[in-house]
Amino acid sequence: MHWSNSSYARCVFMNNVFEGGVAANDHSAHTYSSCLVVHNRPFEQVWQNNDSRMFFDNCVIIGNGDAVPLMFLRHGSASFRQCTLLNAGILNRGAEDNRGTLSIEHSLIGGMGTALMDIPAGMEKRVMLSGNLYFGDRGFRVAGKLLLPGEVPGSFDVNSQWYDGKPAGRLEAELPRAVRRKNAAGEERRVGAALPESVWRSYAKYLHVETSPAGVSFPADGRR
Repeated sequence: MHWSNSSYARCVFMNNVFEGGVAANDHSAHTYSSCLVVHNRPFEQVWQNNDSRMFFDNCVIIGNGDAVPLMFLRHGSASFRQCTLLNAGILNRGAEDNRGTLSIEHSLIGGMGTALMDIPAGMEKRVMLSGNLYFGDRGFRVAGKLLLPGEVPGSFDVNSQWYDGKPAGRLEAELPRAVRRKNAAGEERRVGAALPESVWRSYAKYLHVETSPAGVSFPADGRR
């Protein structure tokens, strides 16, 4: 909120029932490194609002497989590097007057319901995509036009490609084998996230914790 700054490393954000899974407002700035964002409902997993800034590095962000977008964007900036972004109605929803920027590089993106990503007319110059892997049977929607699966948007996407397989493993969010793509400097970088084992252990530990507006319940001992 306001002018705050925060940094999160190896955290799990799940089962949130109030606002987005992670949220930023006003002029705040937040960094998420090697984090898992999953099972938050009924809203998006990520809220980037007003002039806030959010940076995600090596994070796995998974929607609930319904019509809700994975993230909401407005005015500020959202950047993703070596992330895995999966299973929502569409990757992004923006306010009609959105003047923010979106940057995604060396990330795995797919499993969307209506379109892979929505790039409204006028936003093309504020979207930067590079070295990503896309998969699934939904294409991009650019300036209202729906591209076919396999078509990569033109001027704002560099060195990305479509992937003919799909993720497997834990939460079906891991590539069967590592894939690398070159960055702007010609250096090869892993595509998608590779979370530390400690994050997966935390996820398993708290998976069955129940949350509601009334509070948090720990089924093992009945505490609230």
